[in-house]
Amino acid sequence: MGGKRIMKAIVAEDFGEVSLKNVEMPKVKSSDVMIKVKACGVDRTDVIAWIKKEYVAAGYRTRQKYKFPVILGAEASGEITEVGKEVSGWNIGDRVIPEYYTDMCGQCSYCRTGQYNLCPYSKGKGELGRSIDGCFAEYCSIPASSLIRIPDNLSYEEACLTEMVAVTMHGLRRAGFVKPGEAIAILGCGIIGLSALQICKASGCTVVITGTSRDKDRLQLAKKLGADRIVNIEEEDLLKVANDYKGVGFYKDMPGFDYVFVAAPSPSAVEQALRIVRPGGRITQIGHPHSREPISIPYYNVLDDITIYGTSVNTREDWERSLSLMAKGIVKVKDMIKTYPLEKWEQAFKDFWEGKVIRSVLIP
Repeated sequence: MGGKRIMKAIVAEDFGEVSLKNVEMPKVKSSDVMIKVKACGVDRTDVIAWIKKEYVAAGYRTRQKYKFPVILGAEASGEITEVGKEVSGWNIGDRVIPEYYTDMCGQCSYCRTGQYNLCPYSKGKGELGRSIDGCFAEYCSIPASSLIRIPDNLSYEEACLTEMVAVTMHGLRRAGFVKPGEAIAILGCGIIGLSALQICKASGCTVVITGTSRDKDRLQLAKKLGADRIVNIEEEDLLKVANDYKGVGFYKDMPGFDYVFVAAPSPSAVEQALRIVRPGGRITQIGHPHSREPISIPYYNVLDDITIYGTSVNTREDWERSLSLMAKGIVKVKDMIKTYPLEKWEQAFKDFWEGKVIRSVLIP
C-alpha cells in the first residue's frame, strides 16, 4: 500500500533518444481525470522526436521544441478510471478523447473569440506529447476541460483519429467550407486529404485527389471513398488535368478548380495549387512542411483575386463537427488504420514515416 504505481510509456529524453520504459503513473490533479489509454495515433511530430530532427512548429512564427523528457503521443482515446475531486459531468467508465491543447489562458483576445488555438500565452505549455506528457502510455492524466465524449458507435481506434479529422475540418471552415457543385482539387492523400475528400463529396462537389507512386493504395482507397478522379502526379501533368475541368464547377468558364485543398507537406504542392486554382478561387494550405522554405506567389495570382487560407490545428467546434460526421458514417477512417501493440512502437513509427500505412495506431 502506498507504493509507486508503475506503467509502460514511450518517453523521449531528447531528439533521437526515445524508448519504451517503466515510469511512475501520473497523479490526478483536482481538475483532471485519469484515462486508461485504449488507442493513440502516431503523427509526424512523434516520429521527428525519434529520428533526431528539430521540430519547427507550423505557423505562429516561432521555433518550438519539445520539453524533454516527455511521454509522446497526442491523438488518444480512452476510458476514465479516476475523477479529480473538483470535476463534474464526467464519470468512471466514460469513453473520451482529449483535445491537443490543454492549457489555454482563457482571457486573451483569441481565447475570448473562440480561437484558443492561436493563444499566445499557451504555446509550449499544454500541448499533449510535446510540452506535457502525452498518451503513448497505459494511463494519462488530462484536464477535464479538454475532454470530449466518444459516440457509442465509434471504436477507440477510430475515435483517436478525430484530431486529424478536426484539423481537416478547421482548414475547410477557415475557407468558408465548400459549396455544392464546386470543382475541387485535394493535393495529398493522407488522412487529412482523405477526410477532406469525404466531406467535400458529402457537400455535392466534384473532387480530384492527387498522390505519388508510393501512394498507389491510398489513391485506390480515395476512389473507394468517392473521388471523381485520382491522379498520380508522377505520371500525369496536373496542369493538363486541370484543363480537363473547364466547364465543371462554379467558375466553369476557366480551366482549373474553384478550391484547392493542400494536404501535402511540401512547398512544391503550394506551387501546384497556385497554378491550378481558378481566378476568384480559394486555397487552403494545411500541409505544413517542417522547414522554413519560402513560398513564391506569382503576381498574376494576386491580380486574379485568389484567396489563400492558412490554418493552425483546430478548436472545439472542429472536434464536435468531426465527431458528428464520423458517427454518421460520412467520414470513415477505419480503412486508414493499422494497429500495433505499444511494444512494437518502433515498427509503427517506421511504417508511418515510410508511407507504408496511412495511420499507425498504438494499443497500450
